[in-house]
Amino acid sequence: MDVMTKPKDSLDRVGITAYDQTLTLPRGYACCEGILRSKFPLIIRSGWFEFSLAGPGSKLETDDGALDGEVADMGDGWCCFREPSQVNAAGCRLKVYTDAQSGAETYESIIEFYGLDADGEIIRTSGATAIRSGEALDLLASSGNATTTASFARITQVVKPITSGIITVYAIDPDDSTEHLIASYEPSERTPNYRRYRVPKPPTGDTTQTITTLCRRRYVEAVLDNDKLCVDHFGALYYGVLSIWYRDANDDERSDRTMAKAMDILSRQAVKFYPTSQRPPPIINLDEIETPSYQTF
Repeated sequence: MDVMTKPKDSLDRVGITAYDQTLTLPRGYACCEGILRSKFPLIIRSGWFEFSLAGPGSKLETDDGALDGEVADMGDGWCCFREPSQVNAAGCRLKVYTDAQSGAETYESIIEFYGLDADGEIIRTSGATAIRSGEALDLLASSGNATTTASFARITQVVKPITSGIITVYAIDPDDSTEHLIASYEPSERTPNYRRYRVPKPPTGDTTQTITTLCRRRYVEAVLDNDKLCVDHFGALYYGVLSIWYRDANDDERSDRTMAKAMDILSRQAVKFYPTSQRPPPIINLDEIETPSYQTF
């Protein structure tokens, strides 16, 4: 196999803190390829494993959440690395801080939080003209921060404007009014969406634990001039740029061939996101028999 097609460029070794058996990946990572705890690897089970006839059944609804030595994939759709209910089971008010250069003078200034209270009911608040779902806060508050009136146990969605600085969200513990960081949103994030895993309880009995992960990078579209560029696969980028160079030189044959290599790399990488039962059959590349590729849909 060509050295440029190996997927090592798209993997990072990252230490992530898990709260109450939930491990949420940062924005720049799509999934875990491997997890170590106390120097020993854990088995990562996909969401399909629970529904397999030969599987263990539900693992996310039990007290332990995941069997010892195994990790359950909870999928995407999470918007904070720690839920307010993990700070206090009764729920917490949310406090939002903006940096000194929030950029709200040139962009929209409203951030919206949607979620559930401690009873599992949808949080609703009084809007300008009627009752609305969730609660909205103004990032232009003169104090530099704003706090919700409702107490959230779980945040199900966040809608924020583009800013020129980072927005941090804290949960206020109703018992002692301490503030706990639960989310940090980058300037170009509009609807935060992260992947989460259920991990075994730490052997020490603590509520937090730091876990070493091998994470695959996520494609994050650059919106602002100061956005970080996390290249998902340098090999694919190399062949894509080479294809453009050949096209500009009026060499369409080489351009098509090198772009096909870039697409093949990304296709073989994308197959990682299919459950085993739904992976499409391999398509043999006659030009490189020893390296099968996969068709994506």
